Amino acid sequence: MARIAKLIPTVHDPSQSPVKDALLGLMLPSLHLLTLVSVLDDALCEYIEIKNIPWPSEKRRDLCNRLDVVANFLPGLNVDRLHQIRKMRNSIAHSGHTSRDQAITWTMLDDAIVEIAQSFIVMGYMESSPKIVAFYERNPTLFLDELGASGERMRHTHRIGAKVNDAVFLEYSSEIAYFPPKAP
Repeated sequence: MARIAKLIPTVHDPSQSPVKDALLGLMLPSLHLLTLVSVLDDALCEYIEIKNIPWPSEKRRDLCNRLDVVANFLPGLNVDRLHQIRKMRNSIAHSGHTSRDQAITWTMLDDAIVEIAQSFIVMGYMESSPKIVAFYERNPTLFLDELGASGERMRHTHRIGAKVNDAVFLEYSSEIAYFPPKAP
């Protein structure tokens, strides 16, 4: 979803707004980071349970400590980088006020995705990091000599989605018809 969201501001829109694009660019990466770190947290909880890793009695059961506990059991985990990602997430999720300073960029999100995917490989949840590519297509159909089936002069079909390892994983589409002006 994050890869698709990153592509959305580039989609042609007759009412395109630089304000809309700027706001989406500030909000969407942060929103996806919250989701991404939540998935990491769930994976760590599951890993601790499946591997029956003993929990130190003096530690709270929170994401910070789950990272440390799993890293002690699994030295290949890049715990320093994962703590940096956790702190980025905390700056968004636990802030008392909202600020542009708390927003993250698409590049920061992409880096977090790569690091968390690598963590899933180290934990044995994935064999390799998938190749995820977002796509967008706009196919116009113009009816020059006669109107279309619904009386439209032109129709645009929009298709957006993501491919995982070259196979379509997620896809959304929309169709917009443009009708001729009504006769007086």
